[in-house]
Amino acid sequence: MGGKAGYENPIVDSLTVLLLASFNKVDMSSLKRLWPRYRGIRAGRLVQERSKFRRFKISTIQQRGVGYGLHKPSWRVFQQAHNTSNITPTSVSARKGFPSAYVPSLYLSNVMSLAPKIDEVRHVAQYANLDCVCITESWLRSHIHDSVVALSGFNLVRKDRVDSIHGGVCAYIRDNINFTILEDLEDSSFEALWLKLRPTRLPRGYSCIVLGIIYHPPNNNDPAILDYLWQSLLSIESRFPNCGLLIVGDFNRLKTKRLQNSFDLKQIVTFPTRGDRTLDLVLTNLKEYYQDPIQRPPHGLSDHMSVEVQPKDRSQLSDSRLTIKTRDLKPSNRLAMRTYLQVVDVHTLVGNAHGCAEKVSTFQQSITTKLFNSITCNSDHKLHELLPPRNSCESNLRRNRNFNVPLAKTKRLKNTFIYSICN
Repeated sequence: MGGKAGYENPIVDSLTVLLLASFNKVDMSSLKRLWPRYRGIRAGRLVQERSKFRRFKISTIQQRGVGYGLHKPSWRVFQQAHNTSNITPTSVSARKGFPSAYVPSLYLSNVMSLAPKIDEVRHVAQYANLDCVCITESWLRSHIHDSVVALSGFNLVRKDRVDSIHGGVCAYIRDNINFTILEDLEDSSFEALWLKLRPTRLPRGYSCIVLGIIYHPPNNNDPAILDYLWQSLLSIESRFPNCGLLIVGDFNRLKTKRLQNSFDLKQIVTFPTRGDRTLDLVLTNLKEYYQDPIQRPPHGLSDHMSVEVQPKDRSQLSDSRLTIKTRDLKPSNRLAMRTYLQVVDVHTLVGNAHGCAEKVSTFQQSITTKLFNSITCNSDHKLHELLPPRNSCESNLRRNRNFNVPLAKTKRLKNTFIYSICN
């Protein structure tokens, strides 16, 4: 019994040796065919086709309650957050000036301290239909926050005087107008603020509008600020070709005639703004798009009258059209007219008429009525009056004249003339 544990079958050992020897001669491709491995290998075409026809159970989505989830507040929270008894109806009216105008409306005032008079300015900006409110001598300082002098529906841009009291300029721009502050044109020696406006609508040929708010104190150096304005306008024209210019502010007694002639600017304020002198000016190259300025009262104890400039309403082109009646002369209509003339009984038609003239008139009226109303119906073609008169008699005559010119004689005459000049 003890010899069974150490018993070794020679046949099994020989088969094992033969198998190992044969495996050494077999390449790896045959081994893969004998024992395929599916790990890391995409399923074949048959497996993918079987997965297409596999049925999956789709679970039914249950309807959730009203207050389920955080994204839907409960009805009690909704009632606590909104009190309908405090809601008052408000009427929203469309603004009149800007949608029907090419340029923005303008308001200029020397308020002499803006902070205590902000309520007056707010009232004017709300009810005067303004797009740009330009303020000179704002007297603002760094400790006065923008919220103190803010206007609803407007963006505030300010430049305060730093070295001394008083002075300063600021502008309120309507929030539906895109604007950019041109900081590279500002100079600490002068109180000037430059803005590039891009309204929704502009006159044809203008790329943008550059607005400049200037305050020139009475005792300052006139040649220095004139040179500064000259260089600034030159830079603006080179950077923004075909731009509209609006240079407004308190110029005091500065002589701007040469500046106006050089840059084609017009001074449109015609009434005195302080005493009997016109110190607050509006220089622009868009005069034809603005109405005459309106004189407004000063704010508080200021001794400067305010200036309001409203744009002209955009001219509405009349939709008048020219109606041209044409006759449909298709062969079928001509054949129908011939059939009608063959069928009509002339003797019965003119039998009740008295006299030759009445018979001719009756026959002519019958033919005309049938011709224009029943057989060759008139078709209307509507053309706009502003379009080129392609179908007018004058254009047809002009076209025929150009085509009927003898080109040979014209070329011969031209060659003769050139030959005589050269020789």
